[in-house]
Amino acid sequence: GSHNAEARALAGATIADAPEAEKKAIPEYLRNVAWLEKMSACETKRSILAKIEAQGDVRALPALKIVAEAPTDGCRAWFSRVDCLQCMREELGRTIARLEVAAGG
Repeated sequence: GSHNAEARALAGATIADAPEAEKKAIPEYLRNVAWLEKMSACETKRSILAKIEAQGDVRALPALKIVAEAPTDGCRAWFSRVDCLQCMREELGRTIARLEVAAGG
């Protein structure tokens, strides 16, 4: 629900904004997932997704699935509703599929 979304956003911001010394203790996949949540520009999200895919860390899978569940009309563009993730839906699906294979799922 919305509480989960708020909790995720807060956790993401906390991780993304952590001091450099603390960031080293946070697994890279988690930092990338946090940035994916925090950034709003789809092209930026897409570049972060590429990093996650390149790392191939299957622990990112649950978070990516949550991102993929975002409604396709979650953003506003002028007077219409649009897909916030339009530029990366295809890559997101492919990355999830690759990680599921890597996870043996």
